[in-house]
Amino acid sequence: MPTFYMQNRYNLLLFHSIPENGGGKIRRVFCEMASAAPGVPDGLKVDTEGRVWCVGSGGIWVVAPSGEVIGIVQTPEVVRNLAFGGPDFRTLYLTPGGSLAQLEVTTPGIGAGR
Repeated sequence: MPTFYMQNRYNLLLFHSIPENGGGKIRRVFCEMASAAPGVPDGLKVDTEGRVWCVGSGGIWVVAPSGEVIGIVQTPEVVRNLAFGGPDFRTLYLTPGGSLAQLEVTTPGIGAGR
């Protein structure tokens, strides 16, 4: 069953699951991403273990497939988007402010065309 994640301006990460036959779509709140730190849910990506990496208040939120927050990678600036890249998709590229940063991770991300 295909899975679709989306974030909204109410600090919620939503989960959508769409059956192959197109009927009976499942929609639920996957994770509440509220904190007092600056930033809002924005760009998100998924790694090969199904964890969701989402820009949010305070940094990059890492969320297990169950919806449990594993942790928040704190960043000195508000990050607006992110992407897995590099030859093995273990580099997480970040766009804080007007710059580009990178973070090495142990689990590869799902890259374009995978």
